[in-house]
Amino acid sequence: MSRESPPQVSELAARLHISRSRLNRVFQEQVGTTVVEFLKKEQLEEAKRLLRDTKVSITKIAYRCGFVTRRNFYRVFLRDVGMTPAAYRLKSSN
Repeated sequence: MSRESPPQVSELAARLHISRSRLNRVFQEQVGTTVVEFLKKEQLEEAKRLLRDTKVSITKIAYRCGFVTRRNFYRVFLRDVGMTPAAYRLKSSN
């Protein structure tokens, strides 16, 4: 099963033709968070949207959102959202 990896900070910096440290500094100044934290938040937001709006399996959602394993996805989701992906999906369907 393939997964879509979120872009790495070094890839983003290269695309913008600036150093990684400059990208991090400017991003922090403008957005108020690090590039890595922003990308992690976006990963979880996409996972939450897919759980709410689709019937795609949780495992496929985990891979589609760039998580290496289903177990890692569950751990991060529980830590950051406060419930498992299955519980979130159930709660969102009510």
